[in-house]
Amino acid sequence: MLKRKFGQGLGCLILLGLAFIGIAAMLGLVQAGRVRGEAHDIARLYLVDTAPLAVSATGTPLAATGRLTGDPDDDVGLLVYTEQEWRVEYDDEDGWEGHWQTLRTVVPACTLELTAGRLPVNPRPDVTLSLTPREITVYVPTYGDEVDGIVAGTIRRLGFEPGDLVTIVGTTAPEGVDPTRIAGGTRDDLVAHLSQQVTTLRLVGAALALVGTIMLVSALLIRRK
Repeated sequence: MLKRKFGQGLGCLILLGLAFIGIAAMLGLVQAGRVRGEAHDIARLYLVDTAPLAVSATGTPLAATGRLTGDPDDDVGLLVYTEQEWRVEYDDEDGWEGHWQTLRTVVPACTLELTAGRLPVNPRPDVTLSLTPREITVYVPTYGDEVDGIVAGTIRRLGFEPGDLVTIVGTTAPEGVDPTRIAGGTRDDLVAHLSQQVTTLRLVGAALALVGTIMLVSALLIRRK
């Protein structure tokens, strides 16, 4: 019985080691490669600085930097934003944990003021927001479980106000641009942000791979004894 439990323990150690290495490969190679490719593509996009567009074909990828203008439709003054809720869950190993769950992303019809001219921005529900300069808490429950000082069910919004400098990545449309990503600052800021994500993913992947390798080597050494 004792020998059987020992073998099961070694098996679990090997499986954990392989799992760590698998996650490391997913983060350090697959995910980091995807983000690196996105940064490279954005850096090479046609950069619009005047309107009307000099690109005639609909669906042409582009980037444009300017200041957002439009009428906010919420009560806190944000024009473009992501709404998130603080979710609290209990984990048998780590106890109570909290994380932000995205509820919706709001991108209404608005305008980007360019160096010369104005670029209409079409409404879309599936836009990625990055480098958002503003975070506003819009609801806090009167009671509930707390993690990191935040009550479960708290709702916040991250986004941009009219006048904020942003870079929009998207494709040309019959009128204006269909956005896929809106980021605070210039295109260089966005590319630098994505490049930092690549570095972080690779470091985390390397750390997990090291832990997984240690587990596998430890299991091998224990088995030989």
